[in-house]
Amino acid sequence: LLADAPHVCDLLQQRLPDSLVFCISDSTQSCCPAIITAEHLKADVIVHYGHACHTFQVNVPVLYSYGAIIDFSGTLEIVDALQAHSIRRLLLSYSLEYQACIEILQTTLREQTQALVVAGQIPDIEASGKERESQQSILVGGLEFPSFVEDEWKDDDYALLYFGDDTSRQHINLLLRFQSLTHPPKHTWSYNNDNNGLSTCPSTNCSKLLNRRFFLVQKAKTCQVFGILVVPPSTATTRAMVASVRELLRDRDVYTFSVGKVNPNKLANFGNIECFVLVACPE
Repeated sequence: LLADAPHVCDLLQQRLPDSLVFCISDSTQSCCPAIITAEHLKADVIVHYGHACHTFQVNVPVLYSYGAIIDFSGTLEIVDALQAHSIRRLLLSYSLEYQACIEILQTTLREQTQALVVAGQIPDIEASGKERESQQSILVGGLEFPSFVEDEWKDDDYALLYFGDDTSRQHINLLLRFQSLTHPPKHTWSYNNDNNGLSTCPSTNCSKLLNRRFFLVQKAKTCQVFGILVVPPSTATTRAMVASVRELLRDRDVYTFSVGKVNPNKLANFGNIECFVLVACPE
């Protein structure tokens, strides 16, 4: 979206002649609003375009624009797959641009298959951290899933269906989170609207990334010197997360660094660190 940002900024300035509109982006990942720059500019509101992880609660109000996909034609193929595998419970996850049509899709699948279909929801942005914890929901990939999926569906075979690019970081995080449950989904499917295709198995690229992550975790077990990288924006729980990581590594040498945007040149200054642990948003 970077190439379109100046044009969007000009359009907003034309519509808001009495306001100052800036094009900003200082976060280490595109899923997080540019909080630090906005605070330096004393901004009254942030408009965030594109995917968002919804991990952090910030002092500056944030308006999110995810984009919208409203032309969807893959319902029949999904219904056939559900009936062929006798799926009675389905969990829907999606790239956020599908949020405009996900409710209609959920209703259609429920009516045509008589299955229990539960879709992830965009979390309440204004809710505090304590309110989110009290809801006992699963927050992953910018979506909130009810906790009963983990508790009440443990005795049933259910499928996880993702709408979007199956090689995206969001999809990989969803797979890792739900596959780590005591009772993971029996089927993990994905549907990409760009090629109108339903995939009933993880893509080759996704499998390679998952294997690489597993390899790096095993390799980290042999390291003796760790560096903890704390990346802004941080939350009230950041200090607790750092303390938890240090406790897990109590038998190793651990150093903590507060850094901005992570790049190889910065990390090369710490040649004695064998493994870095990044404390940031899940994506």
